[in-house]
Amino acid sequence: MGSSWHGQMLATLQRNLRIKFRDAGHTFQEIVLPIYIITLLVVVKLLEPQLDMPATPLEPKTDAFCLPAETSSGFASVCADLLDRPIEETVLAYVPQENAAVSKLVMDVIQQFGLYYEQPALSPKGFSSEDDMLDFYYTHPKMIFAALVFDDSSTFSSQDLPEDLHYTIRINGSYLPSTSKSVGNKEDCELSGYACDASGYLNSGFLALQSVISQVTRTTALPGSSCGSQKGKTTFVRQQALTAYHRSFASLEFQLFTALYMVLALSPVLQTTLTHIVQEKQSLVKDCMMLMGLKESVYWLAWLITYALMSAVTSFILVATAKWTTLFEYTSMGMLFLIIYPYTLSLITMAFALSTVFSKVQSATSFSGLLILCCSFVIIPIDLLQWTTGICALLSLISPIGLALAVDVIVRAEGRGQGITFYNFWSTAKGTSPLSTGALVCIFIADAIIYGIIAWYLDNTWPHPERGPKRHWRFCFRSNYWFPSRGASYMLAPQENSGFVSQFQLDEASFVVGTPSDVAVDVDSRQPVQEDDPNMEPVEPELARKAVIICKDLKKAYRKKKKWWQFWDIEGGRGQSSRQQWRPESEVIKGLNINLYEGQLFAFVGHSKSGKSALVSILAGLSQQTSGEAFIYGLPVSDGGSELRSLIGFCPQEDIVLDLLTVREQLKYFAAVKGESLHLGDDAFDQSTQARKSVAERAEELLQDLHLVDVADLQAMELSASAKRKLSIAIAMIGDPQVVILDQPTANMDTETKKIFWDLLKKHQKGRVFIFTTEYMEEADVVADRKGVLSHGVLKCCGSSLFLRNRFGLSYLLHLTKGETFNAGAILRLLESHIPNISVVPTSRGQAHASYKLPLGHPAETSALLTELTTKAEELGIVEGALEATTLEEVFMQFHDEDEEAAGAVSVHDASPMHTWAAESGEEMEEEALLTSNDSHVGDDTMSKFRKPELRAQVFAMIRSRLALYRRNFVAVLVTFGLPVIITLGVLLAQTIIGQYDTMRLPLENSKFGKSVPVLFSVSNESDSLQAGALLDQWGPNRQMYLPASLVSRFDLDGITGSDAIGISFDALDIQNCTVEYTVFYQPSHIHELPAVVAMLDNSLLHTLRLNHSGNGSVQSPASVHVENHPLSPESLRSAADFLVIMLMSIGLLIVPPVLGAQVVVDRQLGLLSLFRVSGMQSFAYWFATVVTDLSLYYISAFLVLVIGLAFGHVPFYKDANLAIFFLFLTTIPALALFSYVVSFFFVTAQGAASLLYIYFVLAALVPYFWVLIVPGNNISFSWHSFLNVVDPPYALISGLHFIVTSIVETKGVNDPVMNSFPRMYTFEWNNSILLSIGGAAVAIVPLLLCIWQLEVHEMEPEAKMMQPPSADPSAEGVEDSFQDVESINELYREKERVLTNVERWETMGIMGGDSPEGDLILCQNLGKNYDGSPGICYGFGAAPGFWALRDLWLAVGRGQTVALVGGQKSGKSTLIHTLAGAIPISFGDGLINGESVRHAYRIKQRLIGLCPQFEAVYYSMTVREHLELFAILKGVPEPRSLAVEATLQALQLTDSANEIVGKCSVGVRRRLSIGIAMIGRSSVLLLDEPTAGTDIATKRRVWKHLAAQSGQRAALVCTQSFEEAEALGQRVGILINGQLKCIASPQELKLRYGSSYSLSVMASSENMPAIREFITSLYPSPENVELEATSSSSVAENGVELVEGVGIGDHWRFRVPVQDLAGLVRLLQELELKREELGIRDYVVSQPTLRQVFHRLTLGDASL
Repeated sequence: MGSSWHGQMLATLQRNLRIKFRDAGHTFQEIVLPIYIITLLVVVKLLEPQLDMPATPLEPKTDAFCLPAETSSGFASVCADLLDRPIEETVLAYVPQENAAVSKLVMDVIQQFGLYYEQPALSPKGFSSEDDMLDFYYTHPKMIFAALVFDDSSTFSSQDLPEDLHYTIRINGSYLPSTSKSVGNKEDCELSGYACDASGYLNSGFLALQSVISQVTRTTALPGSSCGSQKGKTTFVRQQALTAYHRSFASLEFQLFTALYMVLALSPVLQTTLTHIVQEKQSLVKDCMMLMGLKESVYWLAWLITYALMSAVTSFILVATAKWTTLFEYTSMGMLFLIIYPYTLSLITMAFALSTVFSKVQSATSFSGLLILCCSFVIIPIDLLQWTTGICALLSLISPIGLALAVDVIVRAEGRGQGITFYNFWSTAKGTSPLSTGALVCIFIADAIIYGIIAWYLDNTWPHPERGPKRHWRFCFRSNYWFPSRGASYMLAPQENSGFVSQFQLDEASFVVGTPSDVAVDVDSRQPVQEDDPNMEPVEPELARKAVIICKDLKKAYRKKKKWWQFWDIEGGRGQSSRQQWRPESEVIKGLNINLYEGQLFAFVGHSKSGKSALVSILAGLSQQTSGEAFIYGLPVSDGGSELRSLIGFCPQEDIVLDLLTVREQLKYFAAVKGESLHLGDDAFDQSTQARKSVAERAEELLQDLHLVDVADLQAMELSASAKRKLSIAIAMIGDPQVVILDQPTANMDTETKKIFWDLLKKHQKGRVFIFTTEYMEEADVVADRKGVLSHGVLKCCGSSLFLRNRFGLSYLLHLTKGETFNAGAILRLLESHIPNISVVPTSRGQAHASYKLPLGHPAETSALLTELTTKAEELGIVEGALEATTLEEVFMQFHDEDEEAAGAVSVHDASPMHTWAAESGEEMEEEALLTSNDSHVGDDTMSKFRKPELRAQVFAMIRSRLALYRRNFVAVLVTFGLPVIITLGVLLAQTIIGQYDTMRLPLENSKFGKSVPVLFSVSNESDSLQAGALLDQWGPNRQMYLPASLVSRFDLDGITGSDAIGISFDALDIQNCTVEYTVFYQPSHIHELPAVVAMLDNSLLHTLRLNHSGNGSVQSPASVHVENHPLSPESLRSAADFLVIMLMSIGLLIVPPVLGAQVVVDRQLGLLSLFRVSGMQSFAYWFATVVTDLSLYYISAFLVLVIGLAFGHVPFYKDANLAIFFLFLTTIPALALFSYVVSFFFVTAQGAASLLYIYFVLAALVPYFWVLIVPGNNISFSWHSFLNVVDPPYALISGLHFIVTSIVETKGVNDPVMNSFPRMYTFEWNNSILLSIGGAAVAIVPLLLCIWQLEVHEMEPEAKMMQPPSADPSAEGVEDSFQDVESINELYREKERVLTNVERWETMGIMGGDSPEGDLILCQNLGKNYDGSPGICYGFGAAPGFWALRDLWLAVGRGQTVALVGGQKSGKSTLIHTLAGAIPISFGDGLINGESVRHAYRIKQRLIGLCPQFEAVYYSMTVREHLELFAILKGVPEPRSLAVEATLQALQLTDSANEIVGKCSVGVRRRLSIGIAMIGRSSVLLLDEPTAGTDIATKRRVWKHLAAQSGQRAALVCTQSFEEAEALGQRVGILINGQLKCIASPQELKLRYGSSYSLSVMASSENMPAIREFITSLYPSPENVELEATSSSSVAENGVELVEGVGIGDHWRFRVPVQDLAGLVRLLQELELKREELGIRDYVVSQPTLRQVFHRLTLGDASL
């Protein structure tokens, strides 16, 4: 029964808070980054100029040309910028040029305009269309003064103007205020002269041109009147008074800067939340928590609460810091918190939504960072282009954009000295953002809700890359989702067809049976499967009644994912959309039918991709089956609900640990989530006591059982791989589940840990079902009661070990120790006389033992045979003998090599003899010949003198390899090298759009004038008041007349009231004589008020004049004039776009170098560089090939950028400027690549290198670049610029492009189109900074190459510090006594003497010259390796002690010999391999390879050593064949190399996979490839570290066979944790513990020396077992009585008998009997044969102890398993 909702919530909250508290890096970032950014903003704020605007009186009267009305008044401040317009702007463009009336009007305007304009005269230039005019403007922006566009010109004749004239004035937008902004602020006024936005109409000449056109149209409309000759000025203006104003900051730049950086300050909230959730999703922690009963609502709500609390802290710190540092001194802390906190909540739910889409942490964090960065930049166009309210509201649904808008509003309010308060929380100030802070807060809350809904929906429907979607996309529209049924309708107890569990049992278990409304399952389908297959062992009736898990026709199929180019041919909607990405199905489970029983340990064994993991994932509920069904206690796994989850514990193949929680905390958490389990077995009531244990008691018990007490308080990140695996198993077993499913539980476990795990299974076996998968039949044989062999998704056989041995005809191995008179022929004849079909097992030459294979099933004959051998031992020359049963691996091997089609047909294998070794010898000899055909010279005397591989061949081989990597990673290459092209294309398109940016049209009319906005006017003569009133009648009734002096006072400082009003002073008004002069009092905060008043007043004047003169018949068109303002694209915006282009283009080009450096780190991280070096590759070959390949692709990318730039032709890609860009790319690109290589030496992981290098490159470019920009005039120091170009290649690139643009702008033609080309020679003048950028990058190449060389030498030849000899290891004292026998001491002493003798021989040879073919090729002379500890950060905090990984190691490996060293994790095996290969320095002693000291690492790495590291050092994008060809060249294999490559492929059976990409190959293929790389060539020394780790049985055997065939004249050292591997390969086997060699001998000698007992497996009924036990005990009397129920953890006397396996299966029992020699074995067999029928023994097997048992006895004092 699962835990309650509130219990799960409390536990999950505690878990999340611990994770958050201990995640110091992310938490530190969330807290410190806002403080840092706010501090930075405060510094910028302090550098902002202080603006103190005193009260400004009413401005003097000025005409439309910005000239003073009275000469004594001087220039008005509003006209201070008039002279800033370039004198080159002399063209008055007009459209259309074909219309004569328009042309005449323009000429009259130019003539009239020239009377008052003192600059060079305007010249007309007509265009047929507005587009033609714009094209001219874009190419000659500094030539056009203004453009007049007459609308609807087709509607009027070419001679007369229309009655209703509409025209548009278009002036460079740089001089005019934005038409999208209607109201401005005081802070928009510039400091110098207080010229506000509205003054742009005066400064630009717009108002002058408007007034002249009005005057000309009046003249045209009234040609016969006095108006036709009127030439005087009509329009005058006065700016209303401004009150005093103080502004400490809030410039546009600071607004953008603050908004952008505040978004970045809170970005860790999104990234951290996303990282944690995706990490749990990627590591299956989330899925496993759900499988164990955690409710989805608890999971999401707990994370929301956790991050809501953390965000509250972060928001408070940010707000407090902003307030304390006076960044926002006027806004209250409460208001700031109210704005910031809802935004952080929206970020949290946004992370939830994004986490459903991503399955990799790296992709998720990269995307989130890019999203935040892009969103922060959106504020720039919003502020510059003044986007509308609707667009801003829509964009604010992406919450980072909303925050940028909110900060923009806050900064503006702070700049006004108001801040955000409760009173203006819901209001928008004039001229600011279209959204209020209150509206944005509501949007943040809406965002949080929307993101949460999206997260909920996508979490249920977004398909997992491997398991597909959780639910159908219409799940939320189905009633059974909202109103689920409770449990399953039927709940079966583990008993045979006896109906349902009694109501009493259900009540006791606190379980109420429900009836599902939408699932109807036939009761009969829950009945056990009838197992009548002869390959399936039948079970006894008692056991058959305990069927707990029933699989009925279970199938699982995966669809292979399609390539992206195959998506187009798929049709259909959502029902087919999921199928768009998948190819036809591939079945991994094919109609599985099996029963699993309570109280049993069951193992599924199979090769890679046999369907094991898919099967257990279905049983655990992690994935759905395609068809069929599986039932657990009657509950269907597809719809078992929470009841089923409470029964199951699951451990996937990956570790499901939380790195930041301790072992004890994790167990307690999962126990709290799991709650009390439901027990339905025979021991249900016994288990109730266990179920009532507290959470702490359950956790402590598992800690004891798994030996995790010592590390219980350590965080999971500090655990070893074995400890993490044990923790994952403990999590699966927490809560006492009745069904425990373990997928590859012993992966990454060392030998001791496996033993602990096996003991745990035995202890908790009763009343439960344990299911585990494994690739090791030996493990299944030892642990599991029943085993099932899977092959290509088909269950081939199932049964106990004894059943499988007898069913598939396994055998004994008889080992005989050779004496001096050993007679092999006589022994073979004697064996064959007793048992037919005996074969001789081949052994290595010089081996002291002979082995024979005897078939099983002949116990009497075997007993008689051993009796006679014992009798004639002295005569036949036999010293000792042992009998060993072959393992169940032989069963597995019978099914391994069949193809997938054959796997579907399960054949019956008779118990016939297997293929003999003699029959296989022909094939082996052929393969050995293939392996050794190209290496026959290994044994030559000249082997120690290698021919140096050709440098040229190595260079070309590495280049081909690099090109193959890029060719196969097309997407990666496209992303890496294509991004500069894509970014350049994007920014050039944006530059084009910005260059052609069409501003908003603004009709210069306002219907509010005279209505809501009062019109205040005055007249110079009171008699003119009627005429003035007639003019204003057309506006509206809201007008008021003032005296002239009163009107002036009304708009001066004393009369300013703050209310909106328009003032018009009619200084001269005579309608009859066309005499009009008026002055407009305009308010600067209303930006477009001035031209609108003038346009409306001029239109009213024209209308009135036409009425007065209509009687004389001289009135012509136009009758009305309507003017619009439509600014041309601002030239300043285009200039800013030019510099933005080079900045973004530089950032795009800087993406590539970090990736190049990261690839070098990948080579180092994977061990490829070490493997290259020991394979004979010269450093120059590697770096030359790397540089050539990378630069080629980098240059191609830069060339494409240049071509795209030429196609567009924009800045900076003007045709002659491209020569400068070409030389800039030519020098900076190699400097950037080399710079990335240098920095890559300081990184350990490629992921860190790629991300941090890119950040560094961007900062190294932008920080000094912005420094260049802020220096006035770019007059930077010559020395500083030169220095930065040499030491900072990213700066050289961006600064070179910057100064190219600067030069283009400075020399750009204005009047003459010929001058529009970039002067080539100007680029290369010494006083130009462009040449410094080009030359500086070129100069930097040489020191960068020297740095690479020095770093490479230091890496290849690290300083080897001689240390004091290591002292004894205290941790090894407990096991040393096990090895203190005379034979072990003598063996180690002889090994030391052998090493000293060979060292002396090699030294003599080095002095005297010559060869020593008889000398040992691998020598370890008192070898020691110490890993230095860490002193800690401060006062020992974080200190880590050093330790000796190797100590006092004496070892010799001769030519043609293979020595296998066995040990657990951290025993020093890998360290030994790496020290001998020269990858890490030696701390004490020395090692010799081919007589050369390993201490001189630089020389030894140039020798040819066959190295197979523990982890594959391969390129995952190259094929198997390409790898072998590469290393054949590196090792100097002579031509034809293809023969050696093909021989290796055939010998290792890699031919079928030769052309496959390594990344797509199985682990077995990759390991065989590593072996092939080590063996190809002429290497006389093989160093193999875990050569078959992670491979299945068949692959292991194949590799062992070929390694044995390759031993030849080579010296091979194998380090492994596999005892089977050591026994198969090693002529001598050494046991390595804590870095010390404890013993070394042949495998059989170790078994005889340390093996104290035999294993006896008996098949008999349960009733006979007590008698059998009594009988066996009587043969070996023991001082202690051993109970029948004893398990493997029992301790017995030396001569006692122990029952090591006997629970779970009624007729299979195993004993450990104290047989010491061949005579004792004969006695046991004789006694068993005599009593066999009497005791009811159906069959039995006797076997010698294995090396694993020997190791356990020596290290753990227990050889039971």
